[in-house]
Amino acid sequence: KAGDVLDAFVWGNGRAVPGWSGPAVSAGSAGTVFQRAVMEDSLGADSAGHFVTDGASAAAWRQGTDWLPRRMVRAAQSELAYPTFTVPGATAFTCPDSAFAVISQFIDKASRRLDINLYHFTQPELADRVIAAIGRKVSVRLLLEGEPFMGVPPNARETMVKLQAGGVPVQLLHRAADGFKRYRFDHAKYAVADGHLCLMMSDNWTNTSVPSSQLTGHRGWGLVLDSAALADHLSRVFAGDWNSASLDSVPFNPDTQHVLRTAPRLVTEPQRALPQPIAPVQIGTPLTVTAFFAPDHALLQSQAICGLIRSAATTLDVQQASLSLFWGHGAGASVAATPNLFLAEVVAAARRGVRVRVLMDGAFLNSQEPRDNSNTRQWVQSLGSAERLPLEARILDAKATGMSIHNKGLIIDGRKVLISSINWTENSPLENREMGLIVESEAAAAFYGAAFERDWAGGK
Repeated sequence: KAGDVLDAFVWGNGRAVPGWSGPAVSAGSAGTVFQRAVMEDSLGADSAGHFVTDGASAAAWRQGTDWLPRRMVRAAQSELAYPTFTVPGATAFTCPDSAFAVISQFIDKASRRLDINLYHFTQPELADRVIAAIGRKVSVRLLLEGEPFMGVPPNARETMVKLQAGGVPVQLLHRAADGFKRYRFDHAKYAVADGHLCLMMSDNWTNTSVPSSQLTGHRGWGLVLDSAALADHLSRVFAGDWNSASLDSVPFNPDTQHVLRTAPRLVTEPQRALPQPIAPVQIGTPLTVTAFFAPDHALLQSQAICGLIRSAATTLDVQQASLSLFWGHGAGASVAATPNLFLAEVVAAARRGVRVRVLMDGAFLNSQEPRDNSNTRQWVQSLGSAERLPLEARILDAKATGMSIHNKGLIIDGRKVLISSINWTENSPLENREMGLIVESEAAAAFYGAAFERDWAGGK
């Protein structure tokens, strides 16, 4: 009746009002969209999920832990479904071993349309193949991050100039004049061709991840799938991010000042001949794949990465470029106060008896940084020893192997695999546009598991 309180919302420094219970919702920054919490079990193939419709408290809104929102929605960000697809077969490959051959074949097969979303593109021979697709009258779109960490590397700019001169439309996600940007970084790495071919990777198209000759470089995982349904879903996401009407989606212009603010050329440790390259495999049995994106799904508790780790019953192998020991900022940040939510799930798996192995990159270590991989290894090893857990951590010996890890992958129980662009840092799942693919396939798990075993042997 008239005068009844139907709902209440208190945020920032606001005081409680009738109908509201508990503390206020965190204020957020400009562009924050306050939205009720999604009910994860309602996420599906065609819906972004239903929202909590009752309860006027911070817990009813999109707040995950006391210190970190599972997702703080920003203006114009996507609200994506969480679909699962059955795919009849796939090509599984690793970087740097066979990535150039597999990606080249993927590009060369395109006959009508080719959409590519990457963080970095510096591989000149792949650029030539994309330009050749233009020559075949293929409709090509390339979406790149316009403000990568440390700026645009000169070789990335050179590649963009080359592609644009070859007729390839190059669009950048870049902060608008008023500061608007949907995502901190566009860090996804996927491509879609002809409405049915899908390419998903952990790595960028660079010389170290995708060398044209068989050299050491960045370890990563990739998968090519033939699925019109998956391609349709990815194409819709791509179109939304590309959207040239959005203020943060701009055509590449080599004369624009912000592009000239460049970082050093993208390089890694010296490359050398790759011993016993891992050949790609054709998987002829059906795979069940679930596509998810950050920030839409990456910090869900029952699905995506956390849900996948929680499903582990016997074994869990983790291979990560960057595995922060803890998240959070400032003097109060610590493992106890602001935990890495993914690492916490890994530890929880070990505590329920799952055998856990964690392998991290060792090319760029800095023990003076508390979140560094070296400190994560020490903490994990100490915890495993103190609690007598089936938990072990290693760092890949970059000097001995000539390899660094750019992967962000998981292998669970010998039957599930995660192929993803999502680093296990706080920003990646919370602020970036990222993509992940959960693959249920014993054949895929066996392939990536064998690659993991080889890398694990090179760890220490």
